[in-house]
Amino acid sequence: MFARYGAGVTAEMQDGRQATVTVWDHRGTPAKPFNRTDITSRFHMITAGIIDSAAAERIISAVDRLDAAAADNLKSLSAALRLSA
Repeated sequence: MFARYGAGVTAEMQDGRQATVTVWDHRGTPAKPFNRTDITSRFHMITAGIIDSAAAERIISAVDRLDAAAADNLKSLSAALRLSA
């Protein structure tokens, strides 16, 4: 089981009222997993300046095909990674 890393904040208004919000599960945790768009966007953000967007798309495409369990798909991923270096 994973640990939960919650966070909370309390804001005090000028009139003295307080508002408190606590979040126990942020995006990217098992309780709120990333969707495909989140993952690919994050990959592009992390690899920006290291590889060009075409190389990033080749890697993403090769990873998408890994579920097919064909030997050629792993070769395709390896090729995409070599081309991006």
